[in-house]
Amino acid sequence: MKLLYIGHTVEDYIYINNETIHKGGGLLYSVAAVISFLESDDELFPLTNISDNTKYLFDVIYSKVNNNFVSVVDEIPQNHLILYKDRERDEKYKNISQKLNIKKPIIIRCLHWIEI
Repeated sequence: MKLLYIGHTVEDYIYINNETIHKGGGLLYSVAAVISFLESDDELFPLTNISDNTKYLFDVIYSKVNNNFVSVVDEIPQNHLILYKDRERDEKYKNISQKLNIKKPIIIRCLHWIEI
């Protein structure tokens, strides 16, 4: 089976107890979860954006899937999450998403995968 996952790959910055955690997020979480259920003849295609300077955050997971629909952009969205012990978290966003590269040839190729 061929699976197309569409979404934004993001950089997460999590601030907790005077510590900063920097890691990949967004579509990465869905792709990581689905990989564990794939059969040997299954193929997963994320349709997303990544940047050259953050690629290292995603390589461990995205190297296990088909990257034909992954586009390289200058910057990807950033989520800055500030966690507190005694109240709700604060969230700040930077580099609000660039459009995903969904063009007619991609949709046509995906429609050829559908079995009727």
